[in-house]
Amino acid sequence: MVSCPLSLKHKILLESCAGDRRHSFSSLASRYGIRGGERTIQRWHTQWDGTPISLERRRGQGRKAILTPKQVQQNITKPIRRANQDHVAIHYTDLVDTLRKETHQNVSVRTVQRYGKKNEGVRHSATKKRTEQECKNISPYFLTIAPFSTCTYNIFPNARFFLVFSVSAKACLDIARIRRVIISQSKSRILFLDETHLRIGAARRTTLVAPGESQVIVVDDTATYAPRYDMIACVSGDRVFPPMIFSPEDKEEWGQSGVSKEMVLYYIEHLLAQAVGSLDLFPLSLIVDKSTSHHPQEMLQVFHDNGCQDMQTIWLMPTHSAKRMSPLDNTLVHPWKEAVRKRGPMTKKNIVQVMADEWNKISANTLRTHYRHCGLLHGIDPYFDCPNPSAHQHHNA
Repeated sequence: MVSCPLSLKHKILLESCAGDRRHSFSSLASRYGIRGGERTIQRWHTQWDGTPISLERRRGQGRKAILTPKQVQQNITKPIRRANQDHVAIHYTDLVDTLRKETHQNVSVRTVQRYGKKNEGVRHSATKKRTEQECKNISPYFLTIAPFSTCTYNIFPNARFFLVFSVSAKACLDIARIRRVIISQSKSRILFLDETHLRIGAARRTTLVAPGESQVIVVDDTATYAPRYDMIACVSGDRVFPPMIFSPEDKEEWGQSGVSKEMVLYYIEHLLAQAVGSLDLFPLSLIVDKSTSHHPQEMLQVFHDNGCQDMQTIWLMPTHSAKRMSPLDNTLVHPWKEAVRKRGPMTKKNIVQVMADEWNKISANTLRTHYRHCGLLHGIDPYFDCPNPSAHQHHNA
């Protein structure tokens, strides 16, 4: 960090005046853009004797080094460089535990980041996926440089418009009506079901890169249309239920490219109905979106046919409301995918097991957090996320 000139420090301290808001340490720090704010100027004032010379940096001043250069090299730079050469993604959180054991110091992730960035020149970069064959055929130099040229395709070069999806007052009313019903009941009796997917080659999107190394990671498939594994999942307010994962081979047997109505019914019949029936709670309600794979009457019938008479109601969420009121869409699936990518890259051998393991690790506290995001807990206004409250006037109706 570049230090302030002695003349500027002296000028600021001369302007300071106790009891005057316009010339307080905090206002002066804001006016001159001093990093560290009021505490920095307070430290200058303690050292100052009225002359600029007294503000000179003395030997031994400043932050004391927590780690020695050797410790930084052995426990930060070398592991990052080794991961880069092995084409594996790595983050600072992967280094902290080992560093604490080796140095016997309770070093924070922020401290490790500071040493890596400022002392060793480690940068944070988006990963580049390559297969093993691509890594063999492409020279290391090519992997570290940017493409020679890029092409931009502008379909409407003279267009000056935005595509806006408006939300009607009726949509907010429909969402609020369902929220009120959910809030009035125990969250363990309200279930949400949805589908998601991951592809072969899923891996961390960013990695640390040591100077002179590449951000390339090795995966089984780098294509956008890599083999896709679809998962049907269900949660309540305090637990996750076992998911069902369909591989490309499974979907080929079903004659489907994604999740169909028959696959959802199969999940309920062979897995979900038994898991939900074991809760011994009555009544139960299931909430799903308006996907073509969701047919409430048929789904409810399958629950009853398989011994789960506790399931009484299956609701369809209003159109375009899943992001606002479904914990799975807002946004429980995102941290789950990140946890899976952290154990990546995904291959045909491990993707099903990792997807299931990370899903079953989701805790009740995490679920409660996402229920709160969706306004499904007591004390939250059912219209809290209305995009246009002044026009809708919900509370004046």
